Amino acid sequence: MRLYAKAEALCRAASVIAVATSLGVLGAWGLDSALSQITIAVRIPMDPATALSFVLLGVSLLLRRRSKQADPWARNAGQVCALIAAVVAVLSLTGFSIGSLTTQVGRPTDFGTPTVAEGVTQQTAVGILLLALGLLALDLEYRGGLRPAQLLALSAGFMGMLTLAGYAYGSYSLQETSSSQPMGPTAGMVFAILAVGLLAARPDRGLTAVIFSERPSGTMARRLLIAAFIVPMVLGWLRLEGEREGVYNTAFGIAVTVAATVVILGILIWITATSLDRIDAQRERAEVEARRAREEAVRANDAKTEFLSRMSHELRSPLQPIYTFAALIERETQSERHRRFAGDILQGGARLLELINEVLDIGKIESGHLSLSCVPVSVKDVISEAVRLTEPMAADRGVQIEVRAEREGLYILADRQRVSQVLLNLLSNAVKFNVRDGKVWIAHKQSETGWVRIEVTDTGVGVPLDRIDLLFVPFERLADDQGIAGTGLGLALSKGLVEAMGGRIGIDMTGSAGSTFYVELPAATVEPAAEPPEQAAAVRMNVAAAQAKTVLHIEDDLATIRSVEGVLSERLDIRIMVAKQGRTGVDLASQIRPDIILLDLHLPDMPGEEVLRCIRLNPELRDTPVIVLSADATPKRVKELLNAGVLAYLTKPVDVSKLLRAFSDAVHRSRLHSE
Repeated sequence: MRLYAKAEALCRAASVIAVATSLGVLGAWGLDSALSQITIAVRIPMDPATALSFVLLGVSLLLRRRSKQADPWARNAGQVCALIAAVVAVLSLTGFSIGSLTTQVGRPTDFGTPTVAEGVTQQTAVGILLLALGLLALDLEYRGGLRPAQLLALSAGFMGMLTLAGYAYGSYSLQETSSSQPMGPTAGMVFAILAVGLLAARPDRGLTAVIFSERPSGTMARRLLIAAFIVPMVLGWLRLEGEREGVYNTAFGIAVTVAATVVILGILIWITATSLDRIDAQRERAEVEARRAREEAVRANDAKTEFLSRMSHELRSPLQPIYTFAALIERETQSERHRRFAGDILQGGARLLELINEVLDIGKIESGHLSLSCVPVSVKDVISEAVRLTEPMAADRGVQIEVRAEREGLYILADRQRVSQVLLNLLSNAVKFNVRDGKVWIAHKQSETGWVRIEVTDTGVGVPLDRIDLLFVPFERLADDQGIAGTGLGLALSKGLVEAMGGRIGIDMTGSAGSTFYVELPAATVEPAAEPPEQAAAVRMNVAAAQAKTVLHIEDDLATIRSVEGVLSERLDIRIMVAKQGRTGVDLASQIRPDIILLDLHLPDMPGEEVLRCIRLNPELRDTPVIVLSADATPKRVKELLNAGVLAYLTKPVDVSKLLRAFSDAVHRSRLHSE
């Protein structure tokens, strides 16, 4: 970008120089004495019509340079100026007399005396036409990146350079033709300047893209291009002057010129190659540092994943017996007081499990490992589900929830489970932070831009303006002094989930009281397929089919062993064998050949993955259903074990219905295998 700014400055400078030079010539035509001096100085003066054309071309280039490209007025004005210059050139080429704009000064007898300008010469008219067409076609592009404007600019620049070279070497025959007056040196200079400005007008495209590139190729092109112009011009002039003065003959002059050209260009190539080598070395060092940084990031991410896995295990394992035994007590006790105590235990365990899941979900979002399945989802269905789950909490606080729909039949492209999680969090907050007997409104509508907006509005105390920035920051709680339970992770997790689904979440503080949180997700144009009916929470098992089934439970935590045994033994007539170490479990499985294996991953002597591998290598145990029962809830571990062939992966604390459902599938598979 720095070089593009320099290109724009070069284009602007070329425009200003061309306009200033041409205006000076036009002013000189009004002063005979000044004109005489200019005529003697340059031998062949610039015609007023030529000067006027150069003014138009310079103004057009100034208006159409890079920074003005998006301005319609400048673009149109620049095109008009270029079009007028093109008309002047065409009229001159067709023989139309524009000599009325000129002043007769004298008639040349040869190139050693002052001459007269009798209108735009044919050579000059051709050059003006080339530049005008280049300006008109400045933004045209053909396939392959070919830009006609740059080719036209190179043609006009070649004419200008040829003219300047002829005057520099004293060979006027380079300009003179039999049918027209030669082009003056001032005109040749302006041609070259305008051609350079036209090439710099679009530095990021076509032929000039390499020259103005910040890559090493651009550096080499700029250095060698300057040398390609200066070295031949200087050496050619020195050779010609030496021959004229009789210092050496033509053959020796050619030899010296060739040798000097080779030496100078060789030095320039060596300097450029050295610079490129230095740049390449810097690039390699940068790549090494970037690779090292990536490796450090990968190691840090792996360490975080391992930490989350360990934390999940250490926190979920104690929850397993607490959660399971509390559920059994609540279900079996006849005492209302004991049932209430068990309910409090379950509620506390659920809150702790929710915190663990939120921390893990935030870790998944940050590491980019969050698995989403975005499909068309009915807005009405997810709102109804979230409202239904929130209504018991709202009833306890006397808060009324009202659903307002702009129209029915709206669908969003989202992960159903995650969008329900987000809406449930927003509704729960709207109830918790509301006033007693307050109201909550949830509304949805579709915008013209293809987004569906869901708003949750409450009549609570609102959010202080100076703390809005902390709303979506993990563990930042804005209601610590209100005695409201929470962890400060809900909104941070909701923000990550919504953004992962390609949506937006925020707060609207336009109202005088309360707050309005909104979620915007892309609208779906295809209705979702009919979902299969939900399975019943309680799994009805065929007890007869489970008769004489042997279960091997490989687990080192005694509380987990007892809780699982309590769930299974009261419902099924089974025999449970326990192994507290992995190696013992493998040996015991080979001896008793169990019908089902329950496997923990964190064992004292060997990882659960290694136990599974040993079981699969045993031909007699290869088809035995294995259910993983682990506190490790990381998606990577779940995916690895499912791909390794386990029947189900259950995370602690295990939901009783899920455990029974997985066990039912295992019994069914075991029966098919035995048959």
